[in-house]
Amino acid sequence: MTDTKTISEHLDIEYNSQRENLEIAEYGRHVQNLIDFAKKIEDKDKRQTFTEGVIYLMYQMNSQSKKLEEVEEKLWKHAFRISNYELDVTPPEGVVLCKQEIEAKPEPIHYPHRVRKYRHYGGYIQDMVGKAMELEDPQKQREFVQLIGSYLKLAYKTWNKEHYANDEMIRADLNELTGGKFSFINELNLDLLGTNNYHQNHSPRSSSSNKNKYRKGGRKKSSNKRPRRR
Repeated sequence: MTDTKTISEHLDIEYNSQRENLEIAEYGRHVQNLIDFAKKIEDKDKRQTFTEGVIYLMYQMNSQSKKLEEVEEKLWKHAFRISNYELDVTPPEGVVLCKQEIEAKPEPIHYPHRVRKYRHYGGYIQDMVGKAMELEDPQKQREFVQLIGSYLKLAYKTWNKEHYANDEMIRADLNELTGGKFSFINELNLDLLGTNNYHQNHSPRSSSSNKNKYRKGGRKKSSNKRPRRR
């Protein structure tokens, strides 16, 4: 069987596997070849003008309705990277062509690690419990824990409608979340949220004077009577 390399040499065919790797594929091989050619231009002014033309070509390929001034720094850094940091040109004012800066990677984002045992209550419940345990006032601490317990029951009923949420189960979960620190958990009222009583206690009440405005006697009748026609 004839070797592929022999065929390519005979027919003057160049395969991608025989070419250099593309540094930035979005610009294609022609742009990379143009930048390689720019490195070989000896005259500094001609090299500068040629490189600026390649930069404008790169902008036209990926303009995306943005102005050149908005993406100019990125394009120059990409061209410098494609040239393997060997392009001797003068970038626009404010653009720094530094290999360390271009290759610098952002710091990794550290995601919070939450206990996934109580996912049906939501992710922020751990923070709420932590804030409650930091309170120094016993009365405020009890009220906050009671509010958390009511939220646990409301969240469980919302996302687990096919299961019955009894207070003993919610209190057991709340006791485990708080590490058994509070002895008053079994005495808490867990029906503060999502009940009619809660909304009635926190809704503005209309005054009794408005309700009884026309209750006694109704409106006063006018004393002027029309004379009857005879």
